[in-house]
Amino acid sequence: MAAALCVLGTGQLSEAQNADLVSPPGAPGDGVVTKTLNERDIVEVVVISPFKEVRANTPKLVRGLDEALRSKTRLRVEQKDRDAKLYGGGNFASIVRAVRSDVDVNSFAQDQKKDLENYNRDRRLAHEPDRRYVLVLTVVAQGDKSRVTPTLIDAEEALRSLIRFVRDNPSQGAGNDDQKDREEEAVSSTAVVARLEPIMLPAQADVDPAELTKSCERAVSNMQSALQQGGVWEQLGGIEVTANVVGAEISIENFPGVEKTVAGVVRFTDVAPGARRVRVSLPGYEPLEVVVTVASSDFVRVDAKLSESAGAGKMLRTGTIFGGIAVATVGAVFLTVGAAATGSARSSCLKTPDAPSNCGGSEWYRFGDPVTADAAGTTNATPFNHSANGTFAIPPVPFGYSLIGMGGALAAGSAWLGSSDEIPWQSWLIGAGVFTLSYVLSTQLEGRMHSDPEDLTVRPAALRAR
Repeated sequence: MAAALCVLGTGQLSEAQNADLVSPPGAPGDGVVTKTLNERDIVEVVVISPFKEVRANTPKLVRGLDEALRSKTRLRVEQKDRDAKLYGGGNFASIVRAVRSDVDVNSFAQDQKKDLENYNRDRRLAHEPDRRYVLVLTVVAQGDKSRVTPTLIDAEEALRSLIRFVRDNPSQGAGNDDQKDREEEAVSSTAVVARLEPIMLPAQADVDPAELTKSCERAVSNMQSALQQGGVWEQLGGIEVTANVVGAEISIENFPGVEKTVAGVVRFTDVAPGARRVRVSLPGYEPLEVVVTVASSDFVRVDAKLSESAGAGKMLRTGTIFGGIAVATVGAVFLTVGAAATGSARSSCLKTPDAPSNCGGSEWYRFGDPVTADAAGTTNATPFNHSANGTFAIPPVPFGYSLIGMGGALAAGSAWLGSSDEIPWQSWLIGAGVFTLSYVLSTQLEGRMHSDPEDLTVRPAALRAR
């Protein structure tokens, strides 16, 4: 069965025709297995509140912001409820240092070879995503309501500002109040990308879900220009994989996990737009690999039809058939060269001791230097080496037809003997037997004529003519 692979949606493959997604993504319960690649950049929401416990509706606000960000951008929210004292009362520089504690600002400032962009890229490739943005929610009580002021900070730009500041001011002491103020000024002037209008929430009573959704969508829309500049105002796409076999492994480039095919659809969500290599494999089947292009807000579907791979017996049998044809062809070349070099008589006539003297020849022509005889008629010939210097003394004519017989036995035996999945050992034995019998018999019959010494001495002129 020929391998086949169909890519639907925006996928591209030289052997697959692009088409629109012919059916909408299946719903859970319809044989759909969903796996989230979660290739979103992270927005860490830090809640700064004077209350020992954040007021009741603030977590709902965070969830609403997460939903709004996911629906419009490549961002997702991770919430950390922080004590304001940890950040010096909401100091943005301190917040960034704490959120991105993986970056030692002083170490980067002192080592000119360290590069923040390369560091972040390597972490993303290792699937250790960093906080791209920090959304600081400052909660202030106003009577029976909470006044929540969102501020969006570009964490990477804040880190660059901090590294530059420490590098340019190496003499400033750690923890110095003046240094903290100047660091805060550097971050506020370069890394604060959006200061949003306050959101008023009930302090204790349940917030109206519809009003909360509107507030979150309005806040995210106000971030749009800043997020577009950051290249993240874009929805992610997805990949759906179906296959004709269950249990095949699905691997996606730049994603360490491996999923297995099911009777329905395996769906990968939150996939960053762009080219992505997908591989479907199962032992006993030929693997299939395709490069698809994931588009924003769309699914690309890969329909993998795996074909059974040839087993060892089938591969050996096919190789033996073609090998036999090749061996027979080589034999035909030897036979043709030998016949052309010696003429039909000398290359087709075997002389035995009791054979009549009018036989057209006495031995097979052989490659190598000709047999010679001295004035007394003594030759350097031996029963199985008829070349003066012993160079390549194979007689091409019997060698050629022996190879033809062996090649024919290999090809015919592999085609007709045994099943297609069996190792063709019968053909190998028959081929070896045909070659051995034919070649050894020919050379042995040739050797018998040398038992007559006169045969090698009475015709020195003829020997020299060879």
